[in-house]
Amino acid sequence: NGGRIYALDEGAKCAGQETIMVIEGRVQDIIGLETMVLGVISAETTLANDKRGVDLAQARETMREVREVMGLNYS
Repeated sequence: NGGRIYALDEGAKCAGQETIMVIEGRVQDIIGLETMVLGVISAETTLANDKRGVDLAQARETMREVREVMGLNYS
C-alpha cells in the first residue's frame, strides 16, 4: 500500500538522540518492518559501541519468531 523510508547512509556517523531513520506508512503495513529494523539497529549499535553481553544468536532467533508470527518469510 505504499510508504516511505528515509535513513542515513550505512556507516554514517550520528550523534546521540539523532534521528537515523523515518518510516512512513499505514501502521498495519509497517509495524513488522519497524520491529525488525529496530532490532537490527539496536544490536549493531551495541556492537559498534563495543558493549559486551549481546547475544546476537538470540536476537536473530527472536527476529525469526517475529517474522514467523507476522507471516513474513524471508529467505
